[in-house]
Amino acid sequence: MAETLDAKTARISSTKIDDNELTDTPDGQVPNEYERKTLRLVSDRIPTSAWLVCVVETAERFAYYGMAGPLQNYMQNPYGNSLRPGALGLGQANASSISYGFTFWMYLTPVLGGIIADSWLGRYRTICCAVTIYLCGLLILFVTSLPYSLEHGAGLGGFIAALFLIGTGAGGIKSNVSVLIFEQYTETKPKISTLKTGERVIVDPQTTISNIYMIFYNVLCIGCLSGIPATYIELRVGFWAAYLVPFCVFWIAIAALALGRKKYVRNTPQPVLGKALKALGFAIKSGFKMDAAKPSYQAQRGGATSHITWDDKFVEELKRGLYACRVFIPLPIAWLCYLQAANNLVSQAGTMETHGLPNDILYNFELLIEIVIIHLMRTVVYPLLRKWRIKTGPIRRITAGFAAGILAIAWAAIVQHIVYSTGPCYDHPLACEDGATPNRVNVMLQFPCYALFALSEALFAVTAAEYAYTKAPRSMKSVVAALNLLTVAVASALGIAVSRAAVDPGLTIMYAVLAAVYFVVTLAFYYFCRSYDDLEDELFDLDARE
Repeated sequence: MAETLDAKTARISSTKIDDNELTDTPDGQVPNEYERKTLRLVSDRIPTSAWLVCVVETAERFAYYGMAGPLQNYMQNPYGNSLRPGALGLGQANASSISYGFTFWMYLTPVLGGIIADSWLGRYRTICCAVTIYLCGLLILFVTSLPYSLEHGAGLGGFIAALFLIGTGAGGIKSNVSVLIFEQYTETKPKISTLKTGERVIVDPQTTISNIYMIFYNVLCIGCLSGIPATYIELRVGFWAAYLVPFCVFWIAIAALALGRKKYVRNTPQPVLGKALKALGFAIKSGFKMDAAKPSYQAQRGGATSHITWDDKFVEELKRGLYACRVFIPLPIAWLCYLQAANNLVSQAGTMETHGLPNDILYNFELLIEIVIIHLMRTVVYPLLRKWRIKTGPIRRITAGFAAGILAIAWAAIVQHIVYSTGPCYDHPLACEDGATPNRVNVMLQFPCYALFALSEALFAVTAAEYAYTKAPRSMKSVVAALNLLTVAVASALGIAVSRAAVDPGLTIMYAVLAAVYFVVTLAFYYFCRSYDDLEDELFDLDARE
């Protein structure tokens, strides 16, 4: 029977060091308790197959951001605008609503992708199917963004069809690729190793998993930089050229999948969803007590167990999956504020003096900042904290990310107030004179906002994804990863409602309200979860050893 969380906690608190454990353990062997408490934890070597998974996701992110970078202008501005490039002429509010709707769909479909992978096709084959759908969407977007297509009214229909296919394909990829990369590392127990310097260290699986995901996130952020050239191509050549590049680059993902087909460690799908729903039904009927779903619990109380198709271990794994999901509760608000950078802040930049820069360029510089931040955390900050034995549990890291996000959205409110306080158009930018003169505010005033959003995502998003994988049972890892992504879909649904308020002159109030709500949610999250942080550090380490 699987060990319960309380039993693990009790075992941790009762651990003692015996004198005979002071003897050095040979390299390659499991460290004794004294060594676990005194030696530094380091990461293991990253498998080649894991790097191939990074290539797949980096190509996908390149395609997505190369497509999404010009998206706000493509939707908002009319075709043939001399100052700001455009195609569909839907206006800011409608463009923001569609942007949120697309994001909602793209982060809703991972639930379906996770279920298919865990229950039927497996992660590798699900990703292959999703990549094909994604490629079809990119092709349609390119063809319908050609000047001939736009001039003959094919732009909007093709655009909606492309977003549907791209969102569907992205869902199948995103719910599985982050789990697939973790599965390439198969070590489960720490071992002693001696570095070239002579220092004895512990090669720790949990530290390796954290390192793998930070590398994964860092590399995919490099792919996200495609939005920078895309915005220039959009401005200098046209949207069709900007969308041709992602279509061509996306073939790299297909090549990486084909190259690694015999190298990848693959999961064996298990149809667990039906059993999970039935087990949850047992728990709900018993007052939300998960133990009531165990066959042993029913047998002790004289209940019939012949119709129960699962064992006690399955219920423990289901509890583990639900336990992992608790940190996802505040994420929709965090993502709602973060998503402002992709739409409303791009529109805000369009009302400011850009001095020849595309108005959507700073959003892409945020990704460059994030690459630097994640690299520094992985190579400098976290190793130093481990060396000094300062614990940085997931609750602390997520809370710190939330704090940076609060400052970012609050700064957006301040910038918007400055824009409204400056001529020539004041609180109705671009609505006076010739409709093409921005207010006299330098766009670089937005830079702190994007830097803080980069720090925020590097802390809360990376930690939440790592937490989801570490705590989820093996048979439900894609589903739990999809539930993490589902928080972005919820944020997008909220964003559709918020976008109705994204009109002048009320944007300052909108940003200020978002900052206030974010602050309250952060306080509540830390208040209710702070006591678990030290315990989580211990349990993460213990789970890796076992």
